[in-house]
Amino acid sequence: MVDLTKIRDGVIGGEVDEVGEMVKKAVEEGQDVKKVLKEGLISGMGIVGDKYERGDFFRRW
Repeated sequence: MVDLTKIRDGVIGGEVDEVGEMVKKAVEEGQDVKKVLKEGLISGMGIVGDKYERGDFFRRW
């Protein structure tokens, strides 16, 4: 079973391909999609947003 904290950490680290694969696997395993979104993706995006607002995070795309 995919650990949702790994998805969150992947979002924070900008690991786009890895996050996509983990999300796909989590859904295929039957994990609740809302939980994957909330605890994985949205949680990670919130942390990135908070760090960016404080000036602690900058990433060139």
